[in-house]
Amino acid sequence: MSVATFYLDGSDLSPTDSDSAWDNEANIADGNTVTYAENTNSSGFAGEPANNAILCHGTNASGSGDISQVRVRLHNGSDWSSYVTLNSPVAGWSWEAVARLETFTEFGNMDPGVSTFIYEDGDLEGTILGVPTVEMADSRGRISKVEFEVTYTSDSTPTVGVKYPLPAFKRP
Repeated sequence: MSVATFYLDGSDLSPTDSDSAWDNEANIADGNTVTYAENTNSSGFAGEPANNAILCHGTNASGSGDISQVRVRLHNGSDWSSYVTLNSPVAGWSWEAVARLETFTEFGNMDPGVSTFIYEDGDLEGTILGVPTVEMADSRGRISKVEFEVTYTSDSTPTVGVKYPLPAFKRP
């Protein structure tokens, strides 16, 4: 088994904050743990993507091999949350599925804190891949990074006798 980490990068949809509840929302996908998005409208959780939320779709995931597990955690500019294991999408995990994950990040679902919900590509407001996916207590309403840890079996495992032939066997 191998493990690799990838990050939310906004490659399918740049960070979007339709109601201007966050300052510097692009920082959620800039790959830096020092810069962060900060919620400036802590009026509460409305539970709808258009309220008090950052939408961002796409990760920098790429690779080959069979994926057995995907975990996620958040960074708030100074600390990491614990990892949370995501439920498998309907069609199972693939590298394309990890690369196209969608996020919905809000402030106020935890009292106080930041919550990020992870969805399959094209299923925002549908099946959450964990309930809630991941939360982090943070009274400041900050998030700087979303990290995905992928556990997989590598395609490059040598097979003795096929890719690397054995020497001829001689009887004594």
